[in-house]
Parts: sequence; C-alpha cells; structure tokens
Amino acid sequence: MFSGTVQNMHLHWKYRELVKIIVKEEMDEAVRIAKMLENESGGILVDVITVSKGQAIIMYRGKNYERPRDIKPRHLLTKREALKLSLELQRKKVLCSSHSFKKAHVKETPQFSTWVENFNHLSSLCIC
Repeated sequence: MFSGTVQNMHLHWKYRELVKIIVKEEMDEAVRIAKMLENESGGILVDVITVSKGQAIIMYRGKNYERPRDIKPRHLLTKREALKLSLELQRKKVLCSSHSFKKAHVKETPQFSTWVENFNHLSSLCIC
C-alpha cells in the first residue's frame, strides 16, 4: 500500500460512496491491507471477498463524509519507494532462504536500513 492508493480512494469517494480495491494477495494479507486502508483513509471496511483476479476490498466512505484537506498521506511511501522496498525485501528473503548463504553473508543496503527504521510496521514482517 502506498500514498497514491489512499489519494485515489478519496478522489473516487467524491462521486461514489463505495470503493472496490483489487489486491493480488492471499486472504490473510488482504485483510491486513484492508485494516491499514481503513485506518489511513478514515473509511469503513465493508468486506473482503474473493474474486477472479484476487481479493476485493470494499470500503464505505461514511454518511457524513468530508474530504480531507490533504488527501495524500505524507507518512506513507510513494509508489516508487514502495517498489524499491518490495524488491529489497524479495532480495533479502531469497538470500535468507538459500541454504548456501548464512545470515552473516546477507548484507543490507543503507536504503533498506533507513526504511526499516522509519517504518516500524515492517518489523512485524518475518524476513529471516
């Protein structure tokens, strides 16, 4: 999830009461993402359902919805930063899962260390 997702939700809520977000993840991960979206957007989670493309998160804007002054959260990653972090997490996961590499051989880049420090929710992810 990145700041553009929440921004697009608010733009969609300008004309509609519901928004449907397709997530290509497993159900457990989709529910976690839905709860994060609920907190970040201020909307109400209606349901997480399985569709042909993955999981669909359905969010309601609320009866007395007022669009926030700043619809793009500043503390979330941009799309470019989220992609870089995702690639770094995949790289580290592959290195950690490989039997030929030991944990001492896995080196973190300075960017990865900075992101982990700035975003405490990443510490809940099981990397190694």
